[in-house]
Amino acid sequence: MSNYFRYLPDFEYVSRFDDKSSSDFVLSKNIFRKVRLREDVVGNMFFFDKYIVKGDSRPDNVAEELYDDPALDWIILTCNNIINVRDEWPMSQRMFTSYLEQKYGSITDAEKVKHYKTTQIVDGIGRIVLPAGKIVDKDFTFTYYDSGRETETIATNITTEVTFRDFEEQQNDAKREINVIRPIHVQTFIDDIKSTMEYKRGGTQYMSPTLKRGSNINNNIL
Repeated sequence: MSNYFRYLPDFEYVSRFDDKSSSDFVLSKNIFRKVRLREDVVGNMFFFDKYIVKGDSRPDNVAEELYDDPALDWIILTCNNIINVRDEWPMSQRMFTSYLEQKYGSITDAEKVKHYKTTQIVDGIGRIVLPAGKIVDKDFTFTYYDSGRETETIATNITTEVTFRDFEEQQNDAKREINVIRPIHVQTFIDDIKSTMEYKRGGTQYMSPTLKRGSNINNNIL
């Protein structure tokens, strides 16, 4: 991720240290300038592939696999608008276990039933009359007219339990499908980001495409 900061432009602000004069400036990266995908790129799936994050892979692991460079992990995050990796990236098994223990008190408590869901029911002509995954009561039954058998049917024993652990695993696994920019377009993407990050000429703070300098308020007062 450190490679990301080289693309951020610089900003000089007046030093407030006691041993510095009012003409001394401190150079820093402008972290408020955020990398964003262009709208025309976001809407063009030609640039992207779907990717499933495997096991305990981190963004740098994915970048190394796809682009042979783990330092391009910031591209993986940018393409998926991920800001908080801890909350928005799938947890490793170790982190997931720790998360369950902190949230539910113990793994045993996490194995308790959260709710029940339906199993799929198909009638005699192959039509789905009840989809799977509907949250229902444990003893839920379903009455329907079976067109294939031309009879009314009462379906029982059609629920399965979902534990708190099952639920959290589903939430975590849902984060595994991400968008990745195709390797052939990576350099074009980087060049575009460099151009987007540059300062536009104009204003008193502008020094160069990669540098702005803050105003010295003390001098303005004087």
